Amino acid sequence: MTYQQIADALGYSNKGNAWRAIESCREAVRRAAGAELVASEASLLDDQFVAAMEILERDHVVVSHGKIVKDDAGTPLPDDGVKLAALREMREIRHSYRKLFGIDQPTQVAVSGSVRYEVVGVDPEDLT
Repeated sequence: MTYQQIADALGYSNKGNAWRAIESCREAVRRAAGAELVASEASLLDDQFVAAMEILERDHVVVSHGKIVKDDAGTPLPDDGVKLAALREMREIRHSYRKLFGIDQPTQVAVSGSVRYEVVGVDPEDLT
């Protein structure tokens, strides 16, 4: 159907109003789809954060060549590397949350001033 036919069929005063109504419906569909995508991504990030938290909360021991490394008293050495890796992942997940919800403000860089070059030890007449 043409926009004029749609206007006539639905009672819009002209084809421009029919076009605006259709565009409004399209935008509503895009917003709804976007909201569903954001919710889906947020749910995935939630699951990843929980998994990283579980890793963080567990105790880990150093393993070398398939064997647990122990101190002189026979106590297994703790492996903090795994916990630090989990913390890094959690930080990245939080960064993804902020990007997903547009929380972070854009970075602005201000440049001002000027640069002055001075040639030392050269006669300016020799440069021409």
